[in-house]
Amino acid sequence: MSSCRTSGNDHTGDISAITKKLCVRKIRSNWVTGTFKGLKVQAKVYSEPSKYGIAKGRVSKLVVYNPDGGKEYLSYDRGWDIRPQTKPAKEILTIIKRLK
Repeated sequence: MSSCRTSGNDHTGDISAITKKLCVRKIRSNWVTGTFKGLKVQAKVYSEPSKYGIAKGRVSKLVVYNPDGGKEYLSYDRGWDIRPQTKPAKEILTIIKRLK
């Protein structure tokens, strides 16, 4: 298992606001993949805020799911597909909103 990353790249910009709570495992271009309380988190992160981002922030796509069964707990793709209902999904959203 790889260790958690603490910095982004030219595409994502600074992601240190989320790395204290979210274990970022991989960054490929704009895509950030990590884990939080056993859930898999994938986000498309930009270096600048966007009108398409969550709360007009830097994350335009976000999915949170169980890696064992595939059940999605949150899905955002320039708009809400699945709003967070569980406590862990709500916590992840709060963490992601720190990327302003």
